[in-house]
Amino acid sequence: MRKILLFLMLSCSIQLAMAQEVCTSKNKELTDVNSVDKCLVEKTNDNAKESSIIVATTVSSRRYLKRRVYFERVESLANGLKAHDISKLNVINELESCHLSDLYPIFVNTESKPIEVDGVPFDVVDEIPLFSSCASASISKEDCFNYEMKNHIVNTFTYPEKALEKGIEGNVKVSFIIDASGKVISIKTEGAGVHEILKQEAERIVSLLPKFIPGKQQGKKTNVLYSFPMDFTLNPITE
Repeated sequence: MRKILLFLMLSCSIQLAMAQEVCTSKNKELTDVNSVDKCLVEKTNDNAKESSIIVATTVSSRRYLKRRVYFERVESLANGLKAHDISKLNVINELESCHLSDLYPIFVNTESKPIEVDGVPFDVVDEIPLFSSCASASISKEDCFNYEMKNHIVNTFTYPEKALEKGIEGNVKVSFIIDASGKVISIKTEGAGVHEILKQEAERIVSLLPKFIPGKQQGKKTNVLYSFPMDFTLNPITE
């Protein structure tokens, strides 16, 4: 009997000793993510599936939040950017910056003026002349023509150095004919009080135009008159 009592007492002592190592705090909080807390480990072992989901959700949600905020900022910046407006032609050089006005054809009132014998006005011809790149373009032929014309001016325009030095500005009316073979002929530059230097630059730009697909009137290839204003304006550089 005494041996049985001693055995029971020894068993109780062992159980009490082991109980001291069991977590007794249900409200203990984990303050260091790198430390190992016995309470947390035992809780995870008791319900491993549930705790792993919680941890994964917490981590992924934070990462998602960071990514979401980042992409929202990128999207905001992208939305704030304006597409390059090709109708605003800007040329930068060492002395000044030049602003070239919007390019648009000058329409002719055919009711008050007869059609010129040397060329059918661009706005009334049955089929307008085309840049070769516009033959299979998805946009309208008129839009493609104007786009390519502006693109040509951007790539060839240079503000005359003497005009820069002397601050010469002016508005030049440019006109030319695209003949029945697609060649540019009869280039004219006009403008009240406009310096000859600016007229020469406008003429030089037009003379570099490529050969066109000729326009048609009543099914036949014809000469087409095209006109537009070219505004030479100097904008002082601000530091």
